[in-house]
Amino acid sequence: MARLRSGHKTQEEKELKGNEESKDKQIKRSLSCSQLMFKIIKNTIVVVVCIYLASPIISLLFPGAITQVIFLNLFGKRWFSDDLSYPESAAINCTGTRNLYIDSTDGVKLGTWQVLPVSVQEKSNNRDDDFFDQVLADGKPIVIYFHGNAGTRGWGHRVDLYKDFTGLDYHVVAVDYRGFGDSEGWPYPEGIFSDALATINWVKARSKASPVYLWGHSMGSGVAARVSKRLCDAGTCPAGVILETPFSSLHDAFMHHPFAIPFWVMPGYLWLHAYAMNDTIEAFHSDQCMSSILCPILILHAEDDAIVPFHLGQKLYKIAKEVRPESAGPVKFVNFGRNGYGHKHICDAPELPAILKEFIV
Repeated sequence: MARLRSGHKTQEEKELKGNEESKDKQIKRSLSCSQLMFKIIKNTIVVVVCIYLASPIISLLFPGAITQVIFLNLFGKRWFSDDLSYPESAAINCTGTRNLYIDSTDGVKLGTWQVLPVSVQEKSNNRDDDFFDQVLADGKPIVIYFHGNAGTRGWGHRVDLYKDFTGLDYHVVAVDYRGFGDSEGWPYPEGIFSDALATINWVKARSKASPVYLWGHSMGSGVAARVSKRLCDAGTCPAGVILETPFSSLHDAFMHHPFAIPFWVMPGYLWLHAYAMNDTIEAFHSDQCMSSILCPILILHAEDDAIVPFHLGQKLYKIAKEVRPESAGPVKFVNFGRNGYGHKHICDAPELPAILKEFIV
């Protein structure tokens, strides 16, 4: 009997020991997985921080990296966006729009949308290319839209703004610069300015007496300012220029961008970044264009803009007031406060249509 009990006890002890060993193995496996995950996260953070700290050197060694930092055009390629060939599709929902491709000055094909005013959309059923070309001469205002970095002419907040324009019975022409969206080529400052001028020339070849306004958002404000200066210098000023969330210069915008904040405490880092970006940064000096832009200027900015600080829009406004000749058209600054519009949703402001109707005549 004692042997049986002893044997039984030994069996129980073996099972208990086996269970404990199994639990120990599970705990070790769990710890091993946790440690592995922690190691992966730690290494990822280290790599990201190292790349971040080394970014000025990377910029100097690989100029193409600078292009991406500034333009972010790859975020607007086809694999990141809806098919821009079908602007009226459910995914984009930009009605009354045709998709076309304009030749830039060097033959690069630029993806472009022409959006009809609401009144024209309602009256026309047969909209072939000839109709779209001819209707630009109907006398209604035409807004040529130059978007900011990243994305395409089909991104949501941009489409919302087109709807604001067409609801006011304006024509809209929106272009993707080279390397953006479905446009050919790769972006660089002078190429982008050429694309903007080619778009303007395409419109003016069809618009006759219809007034043409230029609208630039964020980086696009630098494009609108630069090409407006060139047009005014040539004696062909646009009817007006609207600068949405603009910077005084790309250099100022970079120095105050959230990406640059950690570099403020690192001596020399901001200077090194600016040096690496010099060719591109120097091309986007809206402040240097103000004295030549003789047509009316409207500047729109929100105080809660976290990308291009509000004070840079104010700075550009003050410069425009100071350097433009008395014979130039008026310059107006509109503050959209802290209402959640931020950097790209001024299109949602209920007062925007009234502001535009006062400026665009």
